[in-house]
Amino acid sequence: MICKISLSSNLILLYILIIPIKICFGEIINLSLKNLTVDDGLSQNWVRCIYQDSRGYLWFGTQGGLNRYDGYSFKIFTNNPSNSKSLSFNSVNVIYEPNFSIEQQLWIGTDHELNILDLNSNIFRQYDINGVTSFCEDDSGMLWIGTVNSGLFFFDNEKKQFSYFNDLKAGHVSDSINTICKDKNGNLWVGSRNKGMFKIAKDSSENLYVKNYQVVKNKNSISHNNVRTILADSTGVLWIGTMGGGLNQFDPKCRGFTNYKASQDSFCLKSNYIRSLYKDRYGTIWVGTDGGGLSKLIFANDSSVHFIDHSKAFTINNKLIGNSIWDIVQDESGMYWLATRRDGIIKLDPKIRSFRHLDLTEGYSHDCDKRIWSIYQDKKRDLWIGSGSCLFKLKGKNSDAKIFHYDLKKRLPDVDGSFAVRAICEDHQSNFWLGLLGSGICKFDRKNKNSFLFCKDPGNKYSLPNNNIYDIHPGANGNLWIATNGAGLVKFSINKETFKSYKFPTNTQYSLQFDWVINIYEPRNNTENILWLGTWEDGLVKFYKKTGKFTSYTSGSTRISSNTVFSICEDNKENLWLGLYGGGLNKFDVEKEIFISYTQEDGLADNVVYAVLQDQFGFLWMSTNRGISKFDPESKRFTNYDIKDGLQSSEFNLGAFCKTTDGELLFGGINGLNRFYPQEVMDTKPAKIILTDIKVFGKSFVPNTSVHDLNRVNLSYRDDVIEFEFAAIHYKNPHKNQHAYMLEGFDKKWNYVGAKREAIYTNIEPGEYVFRAKVANSDGFWNNDELAIQVIVSPPFWRSWWFYSISAILVLAVTMGIHRFLIRQAIRIEKAKQKERLRLRKKIADDFHDEISHYATKISLNSKSLRTQFNKNLPKQLENVISNADSLFREVKDYLLEIDPENSSLYDLAAELKNFGDQIFGDTSIEFRLKGIELDYEKAKLSMDWRRNIAKIFKEAMHNVLKHAQICSTVDLQFKLSKEALVIILSDDGIGFVESDIQSGRGLRNMRQRAKKIGCQLRIESKQNEGTKIHFIGKLTKEIVD
Repeated sequence: MICKISLSSNLILLYILIIPIKICFGEIINLSLKNLTVDDGLSQNWVRCIYQDSRGYLWFGTQGGLNRYDGYSFKIFTNNPSNSKSLSFNSVNVIYEPNFSIEQQLWIGTDHELNILDLNSNIFRQYDINGVTSFCEDDSGMLWIGTVNSGLFFFDNEKKQFSYFNDLKAGHVSDSINTICKDKNGNLWVGSRNKGMFKIAKDSSENLYVKNYQVVKNKNSISHNNVRTILADSTGVLWIGTMGGGLNQFDPKCRGFTNYKASQDSFCLKSNYIRSLYKDRYGTIWVGTDGGGLSKLIFANDSSVHFIDHSKAFTINNKLIGNSIWDIVQDESGMYWLATRRDGIIKLDPKIRSFRHLDLTEGYSHDCDKRIWSIYQDKKRDLWIGSGSCLFKLKGKNSDAKIFHYDLKKRLPDVDGSFAVRAICEDHQSNFWLGLLGSGICKFDRKNKNSFLFCKDPGNKYSLPNNNIYDIHPGANGNLWIATNGAGLVKFSINKETFKSYKFPTNTQYSLQFDWVINIYEPRNNTENILWLGTWEDGLVKFYKKTGKFTSYTSGSTRISSNTVFSICEDNKENLWLGLYGGGLNKFDVEKEIFISYTQEDGLADNVVYAVLQDQFGFLWMSTNRGISKFDPESKRFTNYDIKDGLQSSEFNLGAFCKTTDGELLFGGINGLNRFYPQEVMDTKPAKIILTDIKVFGKSFVPNTSVHDLNRVNLSYRDDVIEFEFAAIHYKNPHKNQHAYMLEGFDKKWNYVGAKREAIYTNIEPGEYVFRAKVANSDGFWNNDELAIQVIVSPPFWRSWWFYSISAILVLAVTMGIHRFLIRQAIRIEKAKQKERLRLRKKIADDFHDEISHYATKISLNSKSLRTQFNKNLPKQLENVISNADSLFREVKDYLLEIDPENSSLYDLAAELKNFGDQIFGDTSIEFRLKGIELDYEKAKLSMDWRRNIAKIFKEAMHNVLKHAQICSTVDLQFKLSKEALVIILSDDGIGFVESDIQSGRGLRNMRQRAKKIGCQLRIESKQNEGTKIHFIGKLTKEIVD
């Protein structure tokens, strides 16, 4: 049978203790101190004022000049007598950046002139207002200026005009002014050196008036007339620091002063000389005194005012410093800066106890193990914590949190085994399951108040196969998955109360030896229906729930750095992060099956990582044997925390971790547990990024000028070495601020360089780039506002666009010149050849003409003689011979005319056709007329091919007129010559014809073929009884007509 041990509800409820616990939230446990003096680069140890500008720089006004500080080094501005654009005097009293200063200016009051520093050019301008001690900007944008000997001035920014305040109607203020303050109603309060305090305000008619508050004996008045500083809080109450009269509290509504003077009693001021007052971002008022150091003003429960003396905490090398505090400022990153009379600058880092330590056994008299082994948040958002012998429930948070205690030893008296709660799980029916190391699984039904223990029964094969439980994971269909030491992975059917063990396979390639599963993780996007198992010495195992098969990843087959996997965490990119025993932290790319290892050599606190959790910011938090480590996956940097940060111990435990629904992280160890919100542990205020310099070959690109607002850099190809210097402005731990950069178009990815603040590039090819930089504070929070600078590297002139253009034009011109030369040369050669051909044609025509004419004359004379002898009755055969001889002579004559270059003009062609027409129409009644011939046609030379084919076309056409026109009376041959075309029209007034009736005629077909052969058109228009027109249209080119 299944081993069950029943616990009655009475036993369970018998001993539940509600234990109050102390949890401190936001308590300042230490002020970490750093002292900056002339040894660190400060120009003088007497610091009078502090100011942080809009860029994030800290400015310190000293007795020996103006200092700018970026967290790394000082830049000093002092008077240079030979330079009128330098600081006019080295003793600096006050620094201010007006809201209207769109030109980015600092106004600086010195013992002599008023100075205005242009932050872009680092040039000072001086104005003849001496001894400036204070600035204050009113609601209308007017800047009020207090001086030590010259009274009160104001500056109208619209008019760009300084004016002396001397309103006789309103009243007069002292000529010796220490400070000016504006309250929540817009009233101005002026502290003087000898006449107390003045109020400058407007009455109901909007008229200015001045009211004076001085010492009055035996009256509830201000305690001293030397008012050094005034602070207006959010309620309208004024805090007035005097030189000798202590601190005054003044409520304008009650019109009464409350005086706080120095005393050696606790919770009192230590000096009556108040140099500075400051209200920080938390609403706390700090008091800087002359001779009594720094005090913090607090309100007791009865609203009485107490002062906490911090002066004794300022010790460097057993030497007390900071006895005289002239100014107090809290910067944007939360650090406090104190200006001292002789000790330089004191930087205070208010460390907050953000790792809250819970000792769950505190106030519990019975024996209970402090060691925490498991943490779980239920559906009601209560926390359940398992220790070495007890179960705790933590309900609520902060100071209202309560602990409910369950003593398992007393609840299970008959169980002989360990009660260490190593796993806690809530199933779908809200039942609680506890995994006990050595004693099996305990079911705690909160509704029925009954509990049952499932343990190993050797006689039952369906019982729990092993009692050593390390993890429990709720599955679907009412199942639990259980990690055991000895039985591997076990599935428990809650309804059937049966257990099934999944043994690891043994094969020739890999054999698991221990069957020890430490933890179980089911991925969020579980499309494969798998579980990831962390094992002892058997690596990471992938388990397929449907098939029961395993895939293992060990150091023998992969690059996992340890075969013992203590923890599995899935990040927001679906990578697995493994906490390993001795192997540190491993990242496992599930898709590529690649492991990346991070160990102590990379900054991890210890190579034994018990647990890994990811916060809402993407950081990973790990519990180890040497405290807690935070890892930034982007920059791959670790931040480590130890006992000094409030940890329960340096040593944490396996399985003791939890992330709540609202993002709180919990880690358990040997002395309780720590709970914290990452945003409280870390400084989430991002660092500002500024460009500090650009250097080419080690020299500033824009010397003596600010580069902060530079967004474009033009470089030459000769600038082989360029250096960008930039800084993260965050003063908490500036030397741990992180930097990254890339040059788009050159770098393929970001370069994360830690504390390094410069980027050096060499031999950049000409082109356009963008230099980008980003920074993070010392806790790894990256600022999304990147620095972006366009970088244009101009090429040498022989690689510039204009050189390419000119070169292309020159090459084109040369090419065209060569081409034209070759064409002209070819034309000259062709003309020479043409001339030679014409000469040969002429010679052939002349020789052939002479020979043919000689024989033709003999034939003609002989034919005439024969006709005479035979009295014109020649035999038919002989008549045919003579007739053919005459025809041959005419054809040869025509051919000679065609090849004779002297007869190649259009005029010659027209003349030939005129002669031909006269011959064939001469013996008929048809009148042949030639139209359009001009003498200029002699200049139009036709190619031999054109001349011959045109002549054949129109001779054939004239033959057709003679044969077919019948009643024709006139035939016109008309020539039209233009630059583009030659048009010849042969028309008659005969009977005409239907073209379709004579398409098969050989004459018309030959005429069309000849026209097509020379690329011309031949169009025939004919209508019956209206005559016929033959249009020849030839498009002229240079090759045809020259």
